[in-house]
Amino acid sequence: GPWVVSGKCSMNGTTGGNHAMILSVCDPGDKIIVPRNAHKSVISAIILCGAEPVYLMPKVDEEQDLILNLTPEQVEESLKANPDAKAVLVTSPNYFGLTADLDAIAEVVHKHDKIFMVDEAHGPHLHFHPNLPKGALDSGADICVQSTHKHLPALSQGSMLHVKGVRVDILRLKTTLQM
Repeated sequence: GPWVVSGKCSMNGTTGGNHAMILSVCDPGDKIIVPRNAHKSVISAIILCGAEPVYLMPKVDEEQDLILNLTPEQVEESLKANPDAKAVLVTSPNYFGLTADLDAIAEVVHKHDKIFMVDEAHGPHLHFHPNLPKGALDSGADICVQSTHKHLPALSQGSMLHVKGVRVDILRLKTTLQM
């Protein structure tokens, strides 16, 4: 089908990008599936738009004392339990640099006809080298936010908000960014 790729600059860092991403997709009362360890900007955006979070607790690698990412199986189970959810948000890479299986998660999310969002603050560089894990857009995300100031050349708090596909209303996103 038709698709759109749109890149917008967020001068309020990924916090501003996460706010715009969630506010442009969710309405008051909408359910959004998110990891329990999501960045506080994700939580504040959910509060601002009046959405209802459905928290998933990522597994923990006890041996290495690391919080892992959400799995496709966790997302599938949550979508079956919450068929009225509007979207799924995943953080990848997480704060330990671990990436989620975004290809499989995107397949699950889209099978349920939901919007797939990725907080990719620590992964704007992934697209640029074949030996790195695939980035969010290459894996099927509908919308993602990247902190270019962390891993690529950008001024302080420079971030990018990317949309691919037709599931996200670009006009609503532009309006949200202007606010």
